[in-house]
Amino acid sequence: MSGALARPNRAGVHTFVRSSEALCRVGAFGVVLLGRRTPDPVTIAGPGRQLWEVLRVARTEAEIVDELAACFDADPRAILADIQPVLVGLVELGLVEATE
Repeated sequence: MSGALARPNRAGVHTFVRSSEALCRVGAFGVVLLGRRTPDPVTIAGPGRQLWEVLRVARTEAEIVDELAACFDADPRAILADIQPVLVGLVELGLVEATE
């Protein structure tokens, strides 16, 4: 995880949560998002729908991985590799906040 996302909290852990400014539309196709730094809508498809649901409340990266791994009965290492670039992109677009 890049330190550029946010400074870790006292325990050295980042938390991630949906931005209160993000607009979303959820459907069978995934989630369409629009935020303050997104001139065009962004779609996260497939498992992105579950990721967006998990981000409803602030969670650490480990909590996100654990929840998605359980949801998909998948290897947490594979989940981590899949979600890290998505989280970075969502943070850069202002759709997700990375906090201490």
